[in-house]
Amino acid sequence: MRSCRVPALVLLCAPLLARAASVLQGNCGAGTGIASPDGVACCPVSCGACDSGRCGSGADSARVDAACCPTFIAQSAAACGSAPCVISGSAAAAAVAAAAALPAAVATAAAAAEEQRRQHGGVDVEVEVERALAESVTCPDKSECKSQTSGVKATCGAGSACGCPKGFTWIADKTRKNVKYGYCPADAAVCPDGKHFCRPVETHCTKKNKCACAEGYTFVAVDDAFTGKCIPNDRKARCPDGTVCKEKTGKQKVTCARDNTCVCVAPNRVFSDPSRDARTGTCDCGDTLGRPGAPCGGTKCCAANERCYGSSGGGGGGKACAKPLACAKGQAPCGHARAGTSPTPSTVCCGANQVCVVGSGTATKCVAQRACGAGQAACGRTYTQYSNAAGVYFEATADTKCCAAGEQCYFDKKGVSKCLKPVACAKGRKACGGTKSPLKLKYAIDKYYPSYTPATPNNVCCKAGQACQVSSSGGAVTTKCG
Repeated sequence: MRSCRVPALVLLCAPLLARAASVLQGNCGAGTGIASPDGVACCPVSCGACDSGRCGSGADSARVDAACCPTFIAQSAAACGSAPCVISGSAAAAAVAAAAALPAAVATAAAAAEEQRRQHGGVDVEVEVERALAESVTCPDKSECKSQTSGVKATCGAGSACGCPKGFTWIADKTRKNVKYGYCPADAAVCPDGKHFCRPVETHCTKKNKCACAEGYTFVAVDDAFTGKCIPNDRKARCPDGTVCKEKTGKQKVTCARDNTCVCVAPNRVFSDPSRDARTGTCDCGDTLGRPGAPCGGTKCCAANERCYGSSGGGGGGKACAKPLACAKGQAPCGHARAGTSPTPSTVCCGANQVCVVGSGTATKCVAQRACGAGQAACGRTYTQYSNAAGVYFEATADTKCCAAGEQCYFDKKGVSKCLKPVACAKGRKACGGTKSPLKLKYAIDKYYPSYTPATPNNVCCKAGQACQVSSSGGAVTTKCG
């Protein structure tokens, strides 16, 4: 069984593992408190967190927030009824076991979601993991309310309406039809607009629908405006639990968030620990959803939805990050030029019956698609691929001819197209031998510019009774008789 420390899953699991302690909440104040990481102390929800950060240290040792300090609670509070309290031994043991089992559960759910995305595409792996771990309650009408907030079970009210325990608010997840999924964030985390809430648990939402953290910490958005980290204002590397975050190369500054996770200070970088040491790692371009970001200009990293553009003033590499020009489906971005191996930003979207081709020098322009007769394919264009550390850029020439009837336009691995005629077979015999080899692109943004897929036509006829067998590996498809 893979764990969340396996490099392939570390980015996905990081935000979930950071909330692993919340699994303990089901045994803490009847599910309305916040449990300490060791499953012993239970703090009121109003504390925002239940860790050593509220116990004071050094010069602040006299400033102990008794109701929010696990050490103080464990020494002086009564057994759990309502927070602050001490979780009973058996409940604490069960809660700790549940938290310890979370990485394996996450890995199992992630593997299933990854397979679903591989087969069908368009799957948000982290969302699917949250759904797989969702706690549910069955309503009188036999429907189920499923809370995707770890450790907080949904409730079912009048009319089988979904809800949450006292101190938490139900936020419906409307991306799934016919299934009553939702979240149960703490009341303080829910924004006035009633649609959004702030994560992780120690955050709260202001009157202006902005996420904020406790005094001494700043909210830094990670995945979106409502999901992030509470990092110390002094950007210190020492964590509330006493450990210290370290960046291996010494070139990037790291700090430690209030939930004891390491965070890179530079934007669009994610802390990864391939050595499986949660406090020692590197700051790589990317985000916590596992989406890589392109390096740009030597030290910068672009966001996953940006690309690194060159300068129209010249130069060989990308210099600035920006979001690409948004074009409608079927319309190619154009009007850009090439600076070294990087494009400049596009300025126009070609029409539905136009293509973007390179003109004089390296500048591109929209031209009408070559008109061919019925059943004839336009062909003769050539794609040139320019690669650098920031990604891939494709430059195309215009089509020069129309294929004859029965021919199709195929591209070789160098991007050169030509008209080829697939083999014609007698009745009862299957045509076979064709191949398809999709280009391997590292960044999703590399698919922004139209490109090509190297392929060859069927060139053999299988014997009578044989089938054309299809094999797929790494996206490449080959066929053979068998």
